[in-house]
Amino acid sequence: MIEKLGGDRWNVTFEGNHDTSEDTAQTYGLYRCADIALAQGYEGFEILSNIDLASPLEVPYPSMERRGSSVVVPAGPGLFVPIPVTPASKGAFPVFSSDIRLVKKPLSGQPPKVFDAAALRAALEPYVKGKKCDNGNVCPHSHDFLTPMVPGN
Repeated sequence: MIEKLGGDRWNVTFEGNHDTSEDTAQTYGLYRCADIALAQGYEGFEILSNIDLASPLEVPYPSMERRGSSVVVPAGPGLFVPIPVTPASKGAFPVFSSDIRLVKKPLSGQPPKVFDAAALRAALEPYVKGKKCDNGNVCPHSHDFLTPMVPGN
């Protein structure tokens, strides 16, 4: 879901389901942010919401399995935790949701708060539009785009 909040501010949400990895939700959410910035004639965007952008903790991704009215999530080797799925817990699946501000160059700030939209889209496009892994999720990939650039490197 994409919602214009006014001026150069937008809310971007990508909500997964019981098969979606957190990395897939983050990848598609960031890709949408980059697309909006470029489509609106901006070169970048700033993450305004207090969200934690990170590399996945586990590769391959842990799978989630629906069993009756629960989703079973791996909690360790051979250990699974059932999480009841109710209308109230519908949002328990991976979600990327952030308010963003579109920005022009020169960009002040760096990832993981400020992103060059064209560079980010180029980095994520092979995973968004390319081959998928594990239940249709994005395949494991480098998350260098989340790291601030060090001058001289």
